[in-house]
Amino acid sequence: MNVKNLMLMLVMICYVSVASYAQNGNYSDRFAYSYGLIVGDNVKKTGLDAATFPFESFVKGIDAAFASKEPKVMEKAAQEAVNVETEMLKGEKKVAAPRTGFAYNYGVLVGMNWRLFNLERKAVSTDDFKTGLLDMLNNQKVSMTVAQAQREVSVVFQLQEEKKQAAKLRANSDFLQKNAKRATVESLASGVQYEVLTKGKGKQVGSNDKITLAYTGMLMDGTIFESSQNHGGAIEVTLNGVIGGWKEVLPMMKEGDKWKVFIPTHLGYGSRIRGNVPGNSLLIYELEVIKVAQ
Repeated sequence: MNVKNLMLMLVMICYVSVASYAQNGNYSDRFAYSYGLIVGDNVKKTGLDAATFPFESFVKGIDAAFASKEPKVMEKAAQEAVNVETEMLKGEKKVAAPRTGFAYNYGVLVGMNWRLFNLERKAVSTDDFKTGLLDMLNNQKVSMTVAQAQREVSVVFQLQEEKKQAAKLRANSDFLQKNAKRATVESLASGVQYEVLTKGKGKQVGSNDKITLAYTGMLMDGTIFESSQNHGGAIEVTLNGVIGGWKEVLPMMKEGDKWKVFIPTHLGYGSRIRGNVPGNSLLIYELEVIKVAQ
């Protein structure tokens, strides 16, 4: 079994109507049972069974994932441990001793997967999860196929992702509304906002000009996701090669200007993920026009 891409393996393309699924209600138990079936199927492929895959250790791993303050570090360590153990299991004809460490680290990966989709730990029934897992490991008659279980899980993940993105867009809107009330901030009809940090006296940016500028890009929480410092201190751009938010403000700037620009999602990268910028991110840039040339 290749567990390196656990998340991709579990999140399948969903052909079930999300709306109708949500209307059925009480999907958390179905989700837990379905996820248990999937994990049980994957564990079986390593040669483990109910006796050698201690469920208590697995649950401890899930709980540890939710409690972790450094989830990325923990997830990486767990993934490496699971990969090593999986390779070791390939060489064993019959596994006799319980694989406590494997179960724990596998639980960490599952917990991180749930965290990614903003699932609350208490919302997932441990009993129903265990039933699904043991039904699969003990070769019991199950109420759905693994493919059906994957679709059940995908529906819940899709619902959670939609909730997450909706909340993010609301947070973006709240930020911009509050920011617009600051006396130093100007708002454009497009939704872009800017704050003049330094006034320049040089040449105005034209539509066909080559613009040399320095910049720093940040998310709402202050995380820097890109900077011209990584490109020698400055870059050269033209208006037809930049994001919509930059197209709005650069023609308003002169050589020597330094502005702080707040760009809503639809004039940034939209819903797509770009590098270390999550989808639907409000972008904040400090832009400094160094030189304008034809």
